[in-house]
Amino acid sequence: MRQVYEGLPQGTDPDAIDWLQVPREHDWPEWMAGDLEQADRVERGIASRFIHVPSNESHNGYRDMADFVDTVKNPRLRGQLDQAISSKGAFRRFKNALDCHDSERQRWFAFKWERQRERIRRWLEDEGIQASVRP
Repeated sequence: MRQVYEGLPQGTDPDAIDWLQVPREHDWPEWMAGDLEQADRVERGIASRFIHVPSNESHNGYRDMADFVDTVKNPRLRGQLDQAISSKGAFRRFKNALDCHDSERQRWFAFKWERQRERIRRWLEDEGIQASVRP
């Protein structure tokens, strides 16, 4: 919608825009007037209706891998995973180490999913949003 405002004088009140005139001024089809007005309302309301969802930080993923390693009962695999996360390329090396251990790989995915789910739940709670949780 910023494009629509470009030709308007500085400080023009968007509520004062004649939406039927905008398509004519920009050489657009008249049927767009209603859609333009609706898009403007949505854009102006975004800050009050929506919040930014933070990305999943890599340090969370690394901490999840380290915590998972502590749960592995097979000493050999635990050593391989511990070594995998000890240097550059940890995520790829961790995944590769689990490739030959199907049950532990599946357990890792469940562990990782539960951790992500818990972080999402806490974030929603911090934002005052009540979420319905599915199993």
